[in-house]
Amino acid sequence: MPKIKESEIDFAYRMQQTYPGVFRSIGTTLKCDVCKKIVTGKKLHSVKQHMETKAHMKAAERQLETSNNSSGSATSPLGKQMCQMFLQANIPLKKLSHPAVREFFERNIATEEPIPSESTLRRKFVPELYQEKIEELRLKAEGRYIWASIDETTDAEQRQVANFIFGVLGDKEETGKAYLFNMATVEFTNAQTMSQFFNDSLMLLYPKGIQYDKVLLVVTDAAAYMCAAMNGLKTLYPKMLHITCFSHGLHRMAEFVRSKFTSVNELISSTKAVFVKAPSRRNVFKQFAPDIPLPPSPCITRWTTWLRAAIYYCDNFETVKKVVDTFDDDDSEAIRKAKNLFKQTKIKTDLAFIKCNFEALINATVKFETQGLELKESVETIEAIRNSLKAMQSKQYHEKLEKILDRNKGFKSLRAIYEVLYEAREPLEEYVKNLSPQELMHFKYAPVSSADVERSFSAYSATLTEKRRSFSFDNLKQHLIVYCNQGQ
Repeated sequence: MPKIKESEIDFAYRMQQTYPGVFRSIGTTLKCDVCKKIVTGKKLHSVKQHMETKAHMKAAERQLETSNNSSGSATSPLGKQMCQMFLQANIPLKKLSHPAVREFFERNIATEEPIPSESTLRRKFVPELYQEKIEELRLKAEGRYIWASIDETTDAEQRQVANFIFGVLGDKEETGKAYLFNMATVEFTNAQTMSQFFNDSLMLLYPKGIQYDKVLLVVTDAAAYMCAAMNGLKTLYPKMLHITCFSHGLHRMAEFVRSKFTSVNELISSTKAVFVKAPSRRNVFKQFAPDIPLPPSPCITRWTTWLRAAIYYCDNFETVKKVVDTFDDDDSEAIRKAKNLFKQTKIKTDLAFIKCNFEALINATVKFETQGLELKESVETIEAIRNSLKAMQSKQYHEKLEKILDRNKGFKSLRAIYEVLYEAREPLEEYVKNLSPQELMHFKYAPVSSADVERSFSAYSATLTEKRRSFSFDNLKQHLIVYCNQGQ
């Protein structure tokens, strides 16, 4: 019987098991964690040759020296637990070098083991905790149906960073849980780089080979390059349904509303300018209306914040107007402009119209951000908004929402799955017809928002603060994956 040739993925995984702590498999790629280099050969002799190179041997010596200098702390449970505590609490490891911190630990921890150094935690335990977390998440995904979400952002160092998260479908204990699994920098954000990042992430998740038929759902934003990337991947992932984030869709609807009410938009921006960077005016407002929060400062890139501001002015119109009227016109152009806008009758009616017809967009967005939301509630929330906009005399808002939903190519299939699960209808969509009853049931708690990947970017920003810019990206990635997946 002919010998079966070992695949590149199996070889990389075998080397990781043969040399634990030295090599790490990333799909078909074998990376040396000692000297931080990629092993190019796909044979055992290539691995041995790499281990005999001067660069690898020197790196191994430095690693051993660091371990010896830490007086055995590199293998101690105390060091590992301490590192895990610092990472999960998002405390900079450098704090361990502070005399007060070291003195506290030495005085209050009853152990003969020495308190490990910052460098020991960073070099030894951070990679170890990261690798343990990766293995733990691999076990969660093994043999199960999953959903995934990817997105990209630009960080404080002007790097374009992509994040990959996933969750398990059809398991009650996993309902509402999302795991940050991979991060990478990309040179350009286009369909090709996003497709490559998506595949690389799944290769890392499935080191023995991607389980293509287990990826049931992918949620992204509606960017053209992201949709093109997912369309191109459908040939590889036959069961994959791609939908664009419902929250992003409602935000685009809110932006359409903003474009139709220019006077309200000017009122919000001018009143914001009256109080921003003006402590004396804010104090006047607090004295005049102590129980009312200051006028909001909406950010148009944050979901529905402009609508929230409009509703704030609808609820507190007369109060804010009285406070602004107490200010001197000569102090600021913004004061003069705000006073004139507050006098317009049309502003009042527009604010009432916005609250009456579009407050539901805010409530729906908050609902879609909820983890573990049932598909039934998600679809029925969208349908309720469609019906309310359709009942309006002006049809432009309903038409805009329909265009947004039409561009969400996976929405029709998701709607058809809802009809099968909750209305016992026979599916007309070809995609739904090809799903087994078991696969259909796994969509019961399918997420419809990319809020989880946005949360991972918030954690990223909280870690990469102004005083923590010396992170290498690999080290930052390891910190984030341990931090974001704590208690999961």
